[in-house]
Amino acid sequence: MATFGDNLGGRLPLLNPDDLKSDQKKLYNQLQDTMVPWAKKSGFQAQTFDEKLIGPFNAMLRSPDIAAALLKVTAAEGEYTALTERVRQVALAAGQKPASLSADEAVAYDFTHRLATTHQVDAQLYEQAIVTFGEKGVVDMIVLAGQYMTISGLLNTFAVPAPAPQQ
Repeated sequence: MATFGDNLGGRLPLLNPDDLKSDQKKLYNQLQDTMVPWAKKSGFQAQTFDEKLIGPFNAMLRSPDIAAALLKVTAAEGEYTALTERVRQVALAAGQKPASLSADEAVAYDFTHRLATTHQVDAQLYEQAIVTFGEKGVVDMIVLAGQYMTISGLLNTFAVPAPAPQQ
């Protein structure tokens, strides 16, 4: 078993595509067709030179049915969300609240930050979010935050290191 930091799998050894079971191979192919190109376009590395998946994708191969369902939710969230791309990015911002946010962006940040850190949203913030984004937008924000927390949980639990910058 891999130990922390000795490879791009963190605590999980990277799986060789040739050794995958049929359900894992199906997910692997889906990731190769969707997430690997997206990651490359977005400036992230999603696989090694020998096409082993890294990042959250290596961990997802351990539970291919759940991962496939998560990918469906991810696709649906991206396609049907009521939130603008900027609000989605701000909702996922980590650390300090950016100073130059619009009123809508500030509500999105406050809502998701409070939800992620306390698992509660008080009545005043809830009302602000409903007025700003509507019920659908609030549900969409919660789903987006849940997806982010799932991916963060995979990366952090399995101590997946960031790959070295590509040159």
